[in-house]
Amino acid sequence: MTGLTVSPASPIGAALLRIVVPLLLWAEWGWELLPFRSLEPARLVLSASFFAVTAAMFVGLQGRFATAACAALLQVMVFGLGRSGFADWDHHHHALTAFVTTLLAFTPNSDLLSVDRWLHLRAGGDPRPRLHQTLALRLIGAQLCTVYFWGAVEKTNLPFLDGTRLTQLFLETWWGSAWAFPAWAGPGFAAAAVGVTALEYALAVGLWFPGPRRVLLPLGVVMHVVFYLTLPVATFSLLCIASYVAFLDQDQLERWVFRLLGGEAPGYAGGDSARETSCTESTPPS
Repeated sequence: MTGLTVSPASPIGAALLRIVVPLLLWAEWGWELLPFRSLEPARLVLSASFFAVTAAMFVGLQGRFATAACAALLQVMVFGLGRSGFADWDHHHHALTAFVTTLLAFTPNSDLLSVDRWLHLRAGGDPRPRLHQTLALRLIGAQLCTVYFWGAVEKTNLPFLDGTRLTQLFLETWWGSAWAFPAWAGPGFAAAAVGVTALEYALAVGLWFPGPRRVLLPLGVVMHVVFYLTLPVATFSLLCIASYVAFLDQDQLERWVFRLLGGEAPGYAGGDSARETSCTESTPPS
């Protein structure tokens, strides 16, 4: 999974996203959906559903079903309730979260690091998980690159590139209109605006190729960390960074994760020849 091709690989990237996405959902909506926040029947049902499916998703209990249920709930929240005025949930950052979760439902996300995996092994199942096609992860990557590309297109205008819009954002977020600009502020914001726009164009295309990716991934992480620390982007930056697993070599990522956990990566059914099989031959643990 190092270029534009799609081939069988470890499900570790999907498993990591299955763990991270609920954490981001709790950070984004957890406080707002706590049961005691509202005793209206609709809110209580929404709250119970949200915490039930995200908790099951986080631990990997019936992980694929829980992810699909969470994705369906997010689609209702963002594109139904959000656009109907029920709550302010229709921002494009929310939409990205909903789409990533939906695509994640099509991955074998509970084959590793999950209660499903533990139950499978406890029942005497084959300890060797199967390799799976990486198409859904590729589509998550494509979704992220789409956000980068159209975000850059939206920024490609004089009010943004000359630093005016970025200055307004910082004034609204940090200083207020009474702040006295130092001499470097104008050129500094203009340079930052041009740099961010150029980097987003580069990320939209370059992440698909191994050479540029080695440089662009760290730059993308730095960009999102700066966004997170300086602008009110909430969990958007963290979701984008988490989605970078879609561009990593899944087998190398698996070895690194299990080494970090103090164990060894599992062998796979069929050995190296399994990498030549199609995803239709792969089945999740029962």
